[in-house]
Amino acid sequence: MNTSDDRVVDLYCTQKLSVAQTAKAINMSPTYVRTVLKRKNVKTRSVSEGRKATTGVTDEQVLELYNQGWAMKKISLHFGKSKNFAENRLNGMGISERRQVGFYNQQRARLDKEQEKSLCDDYENGMLLVDIKKKYGFEGDGTVYDILARHRIELRGQGKNQHGPANPSWKGGISELNIRIRQSPKGRAWRQAVFERDHFTCTLTGEKNKPLNAHHKKRFSEIYSEFLLKHSHLDAILDCEELFNLSQDHEEFWDVDNGVTISEEIHKQLHGE
Repeated sequence: MNTSDDRVVDLYCTQKLSVAQTAKAINMSPTYVRTVLKRKNVKTRSVSEGRKATTGVTDEQVLELYNQGWAMKKISLHFGKSKNFAENRLNGMGISERRQVGFYNQQRARLDKEQEKSLCDDYENGMLLVDIKKKYGFEGDGTVYDILARHRIELRGQGKNQHGPANPSWKGGISELNIRIRQSPKGRAWRQAVFERDHFTCTLTGEKNKPLNAHHKKRFSEIYSEFLLKHSHLDAILDCEELFNLSQDHEEFWDVDNGVTISEEIHKQLHGE
């Protein structure tokens, strides 16, 4: 084997370059590379095998997750690739991005303050939940109940022995997970760490003799939404336990640098309470 052949085989077999990349590296044509490989009894990889060799991910792996309902950006994140990785791979297979449903639909349907007020008015005026979801573009019940709970809207049909949405203490399935994360030992430790770093002092007024809150610079609701989006193959209600366990390793929830100590009074003002 001459030096040129050695170089071709090394680039293609050891360094896992494609035929085109190998040809470019040695300033020769792809035909020349294929001729050398054939002469040395090196079988060229299929397109799918080539992609796996160069990226570590096969078309089949991408397609399997996509068929399970994963979004393209989530697939890319799962494999540690750029955000357009899955889209480009699937487009190469002749597959276009599907219309998003479920949680993604809820993400696109985020409401501003006026829309939330309108939703609450509709509910208080007797509009059925199914019609509210249809009007505002929500797929599940949880987000609607979250909005109603945030605006302190009493749920219809409440009673002492009722369960689920009809029970006065029910905050919506998604809120249940939200609250559980906030009130977990890690959540309490996060607040304590923020207070200690700021010497139990409101960073805006310098006061120490008033009730204090640990405020998220990047809103907890935004971090929470991104967390659910990352794990969108899980249901926030049915898979609550698994999502809670995953939340304990989600570092952004527990980033002390994202917290700041402020008085409870100012905190309520910031959140429009």
